[in-house]
Amino acid sequence: MPHHDAHRNAQKGSTWWGTFDFDAPAFDWGPGYTRPNTPLSQLVIYEMSVRCFTADESSGVAPERRGTYLGVADKVLCLRCAGWLAGWLAGSHVH
Repeated sequence: MPHHDAHRNAQKGSTWWGTFDFDAPAFDWGPGYTRPNTPLSQLVIYEMSVRCFTADESSGVAPERRGTYLGVADKVLCLRCAGWLAGWLAGSHVH
């Protein structure tokens, strides 16, 4: 992205951060982590809106975390109990 485009986008509230760094080391999930052993043929991926999932007080999430990724993190055990194996999180962007 040319510099002038990045500058124009920054003025509108977004900034060009580049692309994925394929040369970076893999994320360290910590000791004891094992990859899930779910065959792709049995994997169901759920898509959800981060903002909508926890925005309402009925979500049981603290008000300051509603509609955020942290709010979703608060509900991970609920998602696992519901059978979630993988999730595609649609962002909680503010315009």
